[in-house]
Amino acid sequence: MSNIKSMTAYAKSEFENDDFKLTVEIRSVNHRFLDINFKIPQVYWSLENNFRKIISEFVSRGHLDVIIQREEKNLNKEPSLTLNKALFESYLAVYEETLENYLSTSISKENVIDILGKKDVITSSSVLLFENEENEIINLLKNTLEKLCIMKEKEGDALGNDIESRFKKLKLIKDEILKLENNKKDTNAYFNNLKEKILNVTKDLNISLNEDRIITEVSLIVDRLDITEELVRLESHFNQKDEIMKEYPLGRKLEFLLQEISREFNTIASKISDAVVQSNVVEAKAELEKIREQIQNIE
Repeated sequence: MSNIKSMTAYAKSEFENDDFKLTVEIRSVNHRFLDINFKIPQVYWSLENNFRKIISEFVSRGHLDVIIQREEKNLNKEPSLTLNKALFESYLAVYEETLENYLSTSISKENVIDILGKKDVITSSSVLLFENEENEIINLLKNTLEKLCIMKEKEGDALGNDIESRFKKLKLIKDEILKLENNKKDTNAYFNNLKEKILNVTKDLNISLNEDRIITEVSLIVDRLDITEELVRLESHFNQKDEIMKEYPLGRKLEFLLQEISREFNTIASKISDAVVQSNVVEAKAELEKIREQIQNIE
């Protein structure tokens, strides 16, 4: 199994006891960073930061939709109401001070009703957690994340196999270009061909050059068109790929490596006008683009 995890995955878990039933669903898709969107009951709002911390321990990047559903069993039970006396009295004091300073009137029934409608002044038992419910929802979230990671790894294996096969094609293309270049260097045809072209041009322009000058110019041209360094760097990049594939997370590192590989092939294309080499570079670019598309889905 590789260290590759796909950013596309889905998982669902449920928990049920005599008091309530909980369902956690997580959907994950591509994203540059870790982006979490919650759809959870009000009773869990205070736990959201804790949920985010737990999720970040399992997932490094991707857009996640986290949906939590909560169903109480005893629906016929009348919810009890609790007055937050301290908060109520704080609001009341502000009202009294305001009315005294600006309106010079007493607190009315309407004022009291208005205060009672303020957030958290009155809480209902229907939005309170059952005993041990916080532990249950956290354990259920972790269980769902574990399932999500299993699916991400399964999808990641398929991505990894495809990426490896495409890198093998890239290496074969590099080896083919190297073979073509070695064949040129094994003969003097390329050198003599350039020399002959320079002689023809100088002759047509009535320019006189001695043999040594021509050899020097041809040597400079050959040196500028040499792609040995690019081929060596490509081999080095392929070796780096093998190391990166062992790491986690690896998506961004692979993206950077693809840029470097693409740069080497572009340089080769700019130096070598040979039709076969140009065709190989076009094929390499196509494989790079397919790898780049796959990398967009790697965590």
